Amino acid sequence: MKEKKPLTAEELYKKNLKKSRWLHNLALPTFYTCLLIAVIFAFFALKNSIGNVFEILDALDKEKYTGAEIQANYARLVATWGEWEIVGENNAGLVIRYINIKNAIFSALAITQAICAITFFVAGIIFGRLVLPGLSKKYEDGNKELVDLTSLRAAEQTDKIYKSKKEWF
Repeated sequence: MKEKKPLTAEELYKKNLKKSRWLHNLALPTFYTCLLIAVIFAFFALKNSIGNVFEILDALDKEKYTGAEIQANYARLVATWGEWEIVGENNAGLVIRYINIKNAIFSALAITQAICAITFFVAGIIFGRLVLPGLSKKYEDGNKELVDLTSLRAAEQTDKIYKSKKEWF
């Protein structure tokens, strides 16, 4: 089995510099990609919610449908979205019932799409604005420390050579 030989300071510097640039260049596309996906999911969630409400309004339009068709549409909508009693619960006197718009607006698909939109938005901020730029900065700072350490070692070796062989200088 081959043994890995340690990297020289120059090789380590170049490797860290390459990683730093790679992470820095990856941060912005990651942020905008996640943001774009979040906007798409938010659009679909809004479209689904508003589409459901327009479906209810369209099915109950008395200019398009006759009384019997509206009753059939109402029964279909009650089966789909449920019914909401505003006044006169339990058949007490005057009873006002509507299609439950809350169920139409906050349908399972719309909620799922909204959660996906929020998740991608938060992931874009965390990865695109915090994690990847932070890692890039750490590699960059590591390179600065590496250069400082190498400079100190070179200066120390120069001092040793100077003390041992003054004729060189």
